[in-house]
Amino acid sequence: MTDFQNLELIDKAIDNYALFNKTQKNVLKALIRVEIDGYSTISIKELCKKTGVTNAPISKALSNLEQYGVIEDIRRRGIIFTGCRVKKSKISEIINRYNIKD
Repeated sequence: MTDFQNLELIDKAIDNYALFNKTQKNVLKALIRVEIDGYSTISIKELCKKTGVTNAPISKALSNLEQYGVIEDIRRRGIIFTGCRVKKSKISEIINRYNIKD
């Protein structure tokens, strides 16, 4: 169960956000869908299954999302990604930009 309201609007806003490529958009949407209590716990392998993309593009997408400030509090077990926090303020900004354009 996600804390994010109106997943349909979030999906549309992310899909129309020009800054992200297709993989970044799909990874972000997957992270939002698995979020519980403000944290998305998921492995790269699980993200691969959810998005249909291989490890390298997922890792690159996560790195880019972190650089853009969309995800934070990255957690790892050793070097293995285990989850992160999606910044609600960034999602709100993406939705606001979508609503202005629409």
